Amino acid sequence: SLSLQSVMGKTYFKSYIWLLEMLQSRGPMTLRQLQELWRKSSINEEKKNLAPRTFANHIASIADIFGIDIVCDRRTNKYSIDNEGDIEKTAYFSHNKIIFSFYGAKVQIKNQTQKF
Repeated sequence: SLSLQSVMGKTYFKSYIWLLEMLQSRGPMTLRQLQELWRKSSINEEKKNLAPRTFANHIASIADIFGIDIVCDRRTNKYSIDNEGDIEKTAYFSHNKIIFSFYGAKVQIKNQTQKF
């Protein structure tokens, strides 16, 4: 059986990928815009809000895990991927398929099904 920690880890992992995909495919967005998209996302099965503190924690985790920095332009209050060129080294993004390679293993998420 899956532990609570394992389930939580997969949930967070999916939300990190979702956040990266949104910023990479749609460009800079405000927290409010991201929150609205998150409410409508199929990945957000429990329809929880994306709280500012959770969002900040996701940004820190994404930087730690993937080495991808999400920054805020204080003039517009829009978040974007700062080192977008590094994404190609870390991950391949497309609309329906994301493949991450790290620690020599591939993790695929395709149409909300994952192989871990």
